[in-house]
Amino acid sequence: MAEVDKSHFWQFGGALLDDVPQPGQSLKICGSAMLVQADSREEVLQVIQQDIYSKNGVWDLEKVQIYPFKCAFRKGLEKS
Repeated sequence: MAEVDKSHFWQFGGALLDDVPQPGQSLKICGSAMLVQADSREEVLQVIQQDIYSKNGVWDLEKVQIYPFKCAFRKGLEKS
């Protein structure tokens, strides 16, 4: 498989939370969610298998779920 252009692969990502964070409390992280741009499931697996989170056991590759996604709408990022 050809080398993946990672500059366009990762679109966004972050932690899934068990509950809404409250001021002064730590986050209750229960997983991760990412949106990537790829041509195939195999390409996604190739990249995440080489990611530092996979190599260091943070991501459990036995539980990874990959779904095709077709965006119906989106809102642009707001300037802060």
